[in-house]
Amino acid sequence: MHRSSSVLRNSPLVVLLLGSLAACGGGGGGGGGTVLEGAVVTGHVEALGAPEIGLGEVTVHLGSQRTTTNEQGWYIFSDVGATGPVVVRGEREGHVSAAETLEVVAGGAYHVDLVLAPVQGSQTLAAEAGGTVAAAGAELVVPPGAFVDEAGAAVTGEVEVSLAVVDPGASAQAGVAFPGEPVGRMTDGELSPLESFGIFAIEARQGGRLLQLATGRTLEARVPIAASGLATAPATIA
Repeated sequence: MHRSSSVLRNSPLVVLLLGSLAACGGGGGGGGGTVLEGAVVTGHVEALGAPEIGLGEVTVHLGSQRTTTNEQGWYIFSDVGATGPVVVRGEREGHVSAAETLEVVAGGAYHVDLVLAPVQGSQTLAAEAGGTVAAAGAELVVPPGAFVDEAGAAVTGEVEVSLAVVDPGASAQAGVAFPGEPVGRMTDGELSPLESFGIFAIEARQGGRLLQLATGRTLEARVPIAASGLATAPATIA
C-alpha cells in the first residue's frame, strides 16, 4: 500500500518504462521472421538512494511466475503466457516492495524498471489492537482489525508494518519513484494534474505474506512536507 501526501491512491513506488526488444529470425529457403507467442518482460531494479546501481537478489513476481534479479539488478521473463493486466512486483528484505500493473499483449516486449525504497521504520503490532508506526518524521496510526489476507479474511496475531518516506524532488531517481502518473482524481470526479509534496509507502506483512487494508478501515497518516516542496507548498490543498 502506497500513498502520496497530496492524494490517497493505491499505487506503488515504481516507474513504468516501455521499451521494445527486437526479435530476429531468418534462414535460407522460405524462412521468415520468428514469431513470439509469449510476451517478453525485462527490467532493472534499483534501491532508492543508489541511482543506476542494480539491486541483486530481488524476487520479482509477474502474475504466478517468479524470478530473481542478477548481481546487476536485471531480470527477465522470456515467455509470458498471460495476456491482459498483470502485476510486476519486486520484493527484497529491508525494502518496501514495488509493483506496477502492466497490460500484456501476446508476442509483445516490455520493459519495467522498479525502484525499491529502504524501510525507514518498522513496528510489530497486534492486528486486533492496532498501534502507531513512526519514521523520518512521519507517523502512521493503524486502527484495530485493519488488515486482511490475500483471500480477504481478517488477520489476527502479530503483524509487521513498515514505513518509508520519499522526497520526490530530492533527485531524479526519487522523482522517477513517484507512483504512477502525476494525475489525481478530485472528489467531484474530475482529473487534475498532481503535484506531490511527499510520498510515503506502507507495507504490512505476516509470516512473509503481504497484507491488504480491510474494506471500511482507514489508516491515519501524518507526513511532513518534503524539503523540496517547503517553498511552494500551499497552506491547504483540495
